[in-house]
Amino acid sequence: MTAGPADRPVRELISRVARGEIVTSTAQNLRQWLRSFSDACGNRPVRMLGKRDVERWLEANPQWAPACRRTRLGGIRMFGDWLVERRYLNRNPATGIRPPKMP
Repeated sequence: MTAGPADRPVRELISRVARGEIVTSTAQNLRQWLRSFSDACGNRPVRMLGKRDVERWLEANPQWAPACRRTRLGGIRMFGDWLVERRYLNRNPATGIRPPKMP
């Protein structure tokens, strides 16, 4: 399997655990969600990620309950903010995506 487009930024973000900046359980969840997102984006360069990529990722996982979708979208939002802060992107790809309503 080829490395996904977000592999380097994912590794950088997850490395924050080693420095004590992110709790281990949070990092494990983020790693899982970001790997899933990266797999869904294929080999698309990080700088090309957009809102439609996030929407496709959510659509590709209809088995997720609304609470899971909200939480995972929040993780992708956090990652998108981090990508913008690090200048990988100019705009967070999760901006404008509304989380699902809770039942």
